[in-house]
Amino acid sequence: MSLPDGYETRFYAKVRQRHERERAEQGKSAEARATRCGSITARADEIEQEQAG
Repeated sequence: MSLPDGYETRFYAKVRQRHERERAEQGKSAEARATRCGSITARADEIEQEQAG
């Protein structure tokens, strides 16, 4: 299903702006969460290597 030209710009531009604003506000917590998940994954890899070795 395709939308007529202009429909996306009228309606979704507002939605996209709101989502971008919300993402910018949540950016710090998202970065912290990504860092935390990354360190957990790295630790899991270390444990697997210890068990294998």
